[in-house]
Amino acid sequence: MSNKFDFAFFDFDGTIADTKEGIFNCLKYAFNKVGLPVPPDSELYKMIGPPLSEGFHDVFGFEGEDVDLMIEKYRERYRAGGMFECTPYEGIEDTLRQLKSNGVSLSVASSKPLPFTTKLLEKFGLKGYFDYLSCPPVDAVHMSKTDIVNQALEMNGITDKSRAVMVGDRFYDIVGAKEAGIPVIAVLYGFGDEDEFKRYGADFIAETPESIVRIISGEK
Repeated sequence: MSNKFDFAFFDFDGTIADTKEGIFNCLKYAFNKVGLPVPPDSELYKMIGPPLSEGFHDVFGFEGEDVDLMIEKYRERYRAGGMFECTPYEGIEDTLRQLKSNGVSLSVASSKPLPFTTKLLEKFGLKGYFDYLSCPPVDAVHMSKTDIVNQALEMNGITDKSRAVMVGDRFYDIVGAKEAGIPVIAVLYGFGDEDEFKRYGADFIAETPESIVRIISGEK
């Protein structure tokens, strides 16, 4: 039986791994380093999903060189160990293994810079499941989620977009995929919620990593 989708693009934060601890620790470090009060967790939570430049501007109102400074301080802590303060979700490796076994081509499509994404996938033994990593370089000025999804489409040589699907956990993934012209599976085990997914028009909602396989195979 053929799959409903032949290509699946996975976000990293909140989809492959629970990265909240590292992100929060790096954000708190950055605010402390520049002498600003640390925002409450409810505000820090909004930084999970968007590129750092977009998050520091849109969530906290930083402009220009101040955005660059916050990213610099964030990455000081991130490189020093914050990147490894995360854990792959239970069942995600089984999901990736099953999809590969079913003949689905897998790619990562994440706003996390490529060197960091590569190191984490290698650390967790997951890199081999992915054919391509569509992520921005560390020094990217700005690469939107739409840019990232479009890059993944190009990397895979996809001409029939109906055969590809984005798997993510925030509205950034939904918007980026829809602007690139592909459907979206939104995962409830990550950092988003059902109201967010319905508001932005997710095509499918997966409660667990296992249910991603059923959706992609066409069973659900």
